[in-house]
Amino acid sequence: MNQVAATTESIDELLCDAAARTVVLQLHYEDQAGSLAIGKTRIRNLTGTQILADAISYVDDHERIPSGRLICAHFMIRGKRLQFQTVLEADRATIMGPGRKRVLGVALRRPQRVTASQRRTHVRVSVSAGDPIQVHAAPSSLKTSNACPIDACHYLGRMLNLSAGGMTVLFHSEELRKGKMNDRFFLTFTLPDAPGEFYMLGSLRHARKVESSDSWRISYAFKPWEGSSLRSDQHRITQFIAQREREYLRRRK
Repeated sequence: MNQVAATTESIDELLCDAAARTVVLQLHYEDQAGSLAIGKTRIRNLTGTQILADAISYVDDHERIPSGRLICAHFMIRGKRLQFQTVLEADRATIMGPGRKRVLGVALRRPQRVTASQRRTHVRVSVSAGDPIQVHAAPSSLKTSNACPIDACHYLGRMLNLSAGGMTVLFHSEELRKGKMNDRFFLTFTLPDAPGEFYMLGSLRHARKVESSDSWRISYAFKPWEGSSLRSDQHRITQFIAQREREYLRRRK
């Protein structure tokens, strides 16, 4: 009993410290389709049952975290990366903002447990060694992300790494420097020893130019769309990654 009381006391102290420092929370919500919504907020105040924070800003404007659903919050404090499970109890709550002004924010359920953070949801493996895996990328329609224009430009790249949540591709094209965060692309590729072709919708997350070349490293997060089952595709990718890991362990013996 004393151990539980001490743990509760340390969590309260940790949250009070986070509120005093207005620590940033990164919120992750995965829906039933397997799509991951990511948002950021900043802790402002605490009540006995809630964390009051700034209005959530989203990585992708198409995404929203619904009220009443379980989400995972990640944050950094005292040199440690931590996480806790919470619920968005109110997406419009009056909080005390900067300058002690009352502004609209959000209310999150106060957690009972805080653990070490593991921010990456899906295991990622490198696929750059061996035979190259080609990826065809085409921008989605401006009117709907579920359609690809017939006259859209197509880019050919080489996959560098892969997870069930997304991948990084190397493109030799200066045109891709025009891409913006959250731009959506249809990504077509096949995996060794995996049946069938993959038709994925990816949201651009990062774009980095490779030094001393015209190449770009583009990272995408997979999103659901009407033409495919994201859960099914993620399962196939997970099986491929597990096979890769088994092969690696056999070679290490």
